[in-house]
Amino acid sequence: MKKEVRNYISNCKPCQINKEKRKSKQPLVIYTTSSTAFERVALDIVGPLTKSRNDYMYILTLQDDLTKFSAAYPLKTTDAATIAKTFVEKFVCYFGNPTNILSDQGSNFLSSLFKQMCKLLKINKMQTTAYSPMTNVALERSHKTLKEYLRNFSDEKQENWCEMLSYASICITQHHIPL
Repeated sequence: MKKEVRNYISNCKPCQINKEKRKSKQPLVIYTTSSTAFERVALDIVGPLTKSRNDYMYILTLQDDLTKFSAAYPLKTTDAATIAKTFVEKFVCYFGNPTNILSDQGSNFLSSLFKQMCKLLKINKMQTTAYSPMTNVALERSHKTLKEYLRNFSDEKQENWCEMLSYASICITQHHIPL
């Protein structure tokens, strides 16, 4: 049966187009990990993507450092106000305040509005080193899996990707392995 599955996948055109070739694995480097769920949460933006039917073009991604719980929220714009509002309404209202937020050095995450939101919610705001995605490697890897999922399961024009977002988040969280 394994042989049949391998043969099917190797002859499946969409599988070959959408899956990247696997490169040699790099050695595992262990960093300090949180001791409780939602102690440290990583945030990032994916996009711009093909405009969805609802005019979404970006995704706010979030991943818990300890549990690897992942969430993805569609955005129309990536300004600080939209990101802060989405983060509070979609995450904080359900899960509470994380102790720390880790983000890249995007202007939206470094804005005074975003810093004020963190201060108000008593969240320690941390950012990655410039041009160093390995600081946030788990979230960056989830982006790759998220994009593969959306490419494979969205319609031909890729206009319904935001409808598939919750399914992709569940898949990434439960398996936390490449699709």
